[in-house]
Amino acid sequence: MRTRMLFGLVRQNLYRNRRNLALASVGIVVGIGMLVFFVALGHGIYRAVEQRILPGESNRFQVVPRTAQFGTVGPGRVLDDRAVEDLRRITGVKAVYPRMKFSFLATCSLDGRRLAERTIELIRRVPGVTESMVRAIRSIRMWLEIMGEGIDPRLVAKDAVAGEFADPGPGKPIPVMISKEMVEIYNASFAPARGLPRISEQVLQFLPHFPLTLNDSFIRRDAAGPKLHTYMKIVGISHWAMMAGITVPLEVARRLNRQFAGELAAQRYTGAVVEVASPRLLAAVQQRVRDMGFDIDLGRQRMAERVGMLIALVTLGFGLVSLVMVALAAVSIAHTFFMVISER
Repeated sequence: MRTRMLFGLVRQNLYRNRRNLALASVGIVVGIGMLVFFVALGHGIYRAVEQRILPGESNRFQVVPRTAQFGTVGPGRVLDDRAVEDLRRITGVKAVYPRMKFSFLATCSLDGRRLAERTIELIRRVPGVTESMVRAIRSIRMWLEIMGEGIDPRLVAKDAVAGEFADPGPGKPIPVMISKEMVEIYNASFAPARGLPRISEQVLQFLPHFPLTLNDSFIRRDAAGPKLHTYMKIVGISHWAMMAGITVPLEVARRLNRQFAGELAAQRYTGAVVEVASPRLLAAVQQRVRDMGFDIDLGRQRMAERVGMLIALVTLGFGLVSLVMVALAAVSIAHTFFMVISER
């Protein structure tokens, strides 16, 4: 059969079965489109979750003092300056960033009626702030129990966008970091329901100083020693900041712990972030850390693994649906051609 006659025969068969072929072709196009869309969607969601939950943690992990497990207490070790130096000397460790929680109580009281007019004018300059939001700020009455933690400033240096994250010395406003997760909860639920402006890195420079009372509590009235009234300034939003509290420079936490809780509280760390030179060395370094008498806090990693598994399963399910649609369309086209051949 000549080529011209063959193409003519194919064109004739396609024209006679154009309706079935068109429907089957639509099925194939939709199926392939759905497959590409859901695979891309799953990959995009996974990347977003990875960047929010574990940004840059492929070569970092948390070290904490060993605690009781299954009713027994293992031979743990105190996490102090000597232990931090031992961690730094482990082969493959690039840096160690200590963390130290407040060993005293603290409070913060917010009263919008006490805001100065200069502060209100500064808030009005924030992009997106309306007069109704200003009135909502004026009506704020909040009394908060504050938890705090000190962190090595090197770990969050790139997150300090509205000021220097370092110990300013006694008598000056304390620079603090707040958690990205906490800001997201505030922006998504708390602020819209109360007509308050949302918080972002761009508006931190417009925020006023917040009052902070150290060695004080609204719940407990037996705090020993004098109170210290000071102010705090939010200078950044960080993934490494404490979730339900404020994060201050490490030397600030050390100085305040020494002042309100004694020398022992100023010498012991509650955790440390260990950074290894390469992700390939992670397992070996973690095992060496365990051998030294410390535990590894894998809470965030486990949460990310669960979220990643869930996203993978959902993506797989939608991908299978798309493949089924493509297969059905292919069977329909094959059936159409089979009928054409049978008629011949």
